Amino acid sequence: SSIDGYTTSEKYSWQSDVNIPEFFSSYITEASIVATQYFQTRDFVEVYLEGDKPEDKKKCDAVKTLINKMLNRKDLYYFQKLMRATSIRQLAGVVYMLCWWEQDIITTQDIEQEEQIIPASDTEPPRIVSIPKTVTKEHIIKDCFNCDVIDPRNVFVSPEYAYSIQEKRYVIIRHEKSYDDLVRDKERCNYFNLDKVKALKPSAETETARESYNKDTRYVFPEVTYPLYDVYERYGKFWSVVHERDRHGIPVRISPGIDHQGNPLDNAELIETIITFVKSGSTYILIRFDPQRYVTSKNIPYRPIVRGVYYIHPTRSEGTTDTDFSINLQKAINDTINISNDRVMLATFPAFKMRKYGDIDPSELVISPNKPILLEDPVNDLQELKISDNVVGALSQSAMLINELQQLRAIFPTTMGNIGSIKASTTATAVAGAEQRTDMRMAYKSLSFEYTFNCELYWMILQMAYQFMRQETAEEILGNLIVYFDPDADYTYKPVTSAIELEYSKKTKIQNYTNLLQIVSSLKHPQAVSIVNYILLEILKLMGGEYSVIQSIFSQQPQQAQPPSSEPLTTGHTPKPQTPSSTNQYGMEMTEVETG
Repeated sequence: SSIDGYTTSEKYSWQSDVNIPEFFSSYITEASIVATQYFQTRDFVEVYLEGDKPEDKKKCDAVKTLINKMLNRKDLYYFQKLMRATSIRQLAGVVYMLCWWEQDIITTQDIEQEEQIIPASDTEPPRIVSIPKTVTKEHIIKDCFNCDVIDPRNVFVSPEYAYSIQEKRYVIIRHEKSYDDLVRDKERCNYFNLDKVKALKPSAETETARESYNKDTRYVFPEVTYPLYDVYERYGKFWSVVHERDRHGIPVRISPGIDHQGNPLDNAELIETIITFVKSGSTYILIRFDPQRYVTSKNIPYRPIVRGVYYIHPTRSEGTTDTDFSINLQKAINDTINISNDRVMLATFPAFKMRKYGDIDPSELVISPNKPILLEDPVNDLQELKISDNVVGALSQSAMLINELQQLRAIFPTTMGNIGSIKASTTATAVAGAEQRTDMRMAYKSLSFEYTFNCELYWMILQMAYQFMRQETAEEILGNLIVYFDPDADYTYKPVTSAIELEYSKKTKIQNYTNLLQIVSSLKHPQAVSIVNYILLEILKLMGGEYSVIQSIFSQQPQQAQPPSSEPLTTGHTPKPQTPSSTNQYGMEMTEVETG
């Protein structure tokens, strides 16, 4: 409700009930910064690898290609999902994303003609004949990464402090599913006891709806015609008896390894599991008990869940946010403005004071030019009540509250396209300095998202691709880079458009790059062409998305530089390379003092 503008206070019909969207302005501004940071181009990340081996650059290119193609898939709806994730993270302080690998492969029986050689006989020479042969072929319909954002109100984690969701003792995710959904996933998830689930009589509104998406809207569900069930999935270690392992020693078939008192059996092992049960009222039905199927390239099980936090909290591993403080300030702003509006209204519309035992009916007190009010004693029976409308104090208080909210959120008017309360005497340098401090706070929020969410997500994409991606899909996505794909290298990631800079900062960098370009272009260095290509690419990045076509051309491998000609010029001497002096924002040369 903090971003939907709901008002819950009860007021008289004449009282002001205005909601000043100050928090929403900062909220949507921060969401816009995230959208610009990750979706201004189709490239999501720049991938780096610390090392000097020749194949390191190729490894980074392979990883970047895979991540970009997976996240750019239309059916993933990654823009909507990431923006929803960052919004939840702003409001709740933590967000969870469940990941999985989707694979849909159809097997067909095709008839192909196979050529066979019939050897020569006494009467006929050898010949080739075509014989029909039934061939089993696999057609890949879908072979890709997928994910979905989970409402934090449907996630229950163990209470200890953990730096990653992988370190938690357990994670329980609550879903709302129909019987059809369970039947559809029966083979993939090894569900059982579904006949017992079908016999349940659930209520019209599930706990999932009541405690999450329907908590604010309060939609009244009609009579149960299409029953939905609360399905709980528990990720974590559990005592299990292993009945079958694969060739790598990973459990593939298990059963519960505890007795009726909850004590581990003698032959039980503590392994990573997925345990699913359906809850209806006070009835719990176990429908799945499986080992964790997602394993790294080193055969270590991991949970396909990503957690992102807003601010790192010293005692709660689920982080914290400034929303609670912001909502208190937002309510104070609304109350102050509404009190001020009520004061103005009382001062504008006439109010009266009457003699206690007078004969005037209050309902007759209607102000109209053609309707006089009849009084026994015009002096004492009725008098107008004068109310002052001095609201300067309320406006000053609201301005103070708005400034406190902006300071708390680190979203100031200049970020939102407004100069706010900046005085006319404030210099551009002071404004730039304040914005620089604001950028530090925004950078911290962005880095928290990168290190707690995106790095885990990218790592998970690589691990799932290594485990499940078919060779045909890998060849189509990576091409010649397939031989360099390494999911275990210690990659670092940086958003392509993470440098959200002010325009004057971009112009300064472009000017410095231009000066450097003039110097390099006059050199006869063997790598001059590569350096020029890099400088032009950086300039085009700073110039924005309108120049993305030219940027893509310069991103290609540059041609080998031609060796400089050894023939002297017709003038008989070689000109000395000129080093241009520094210039100001208008391109005019500056002295050394001005440059300093």
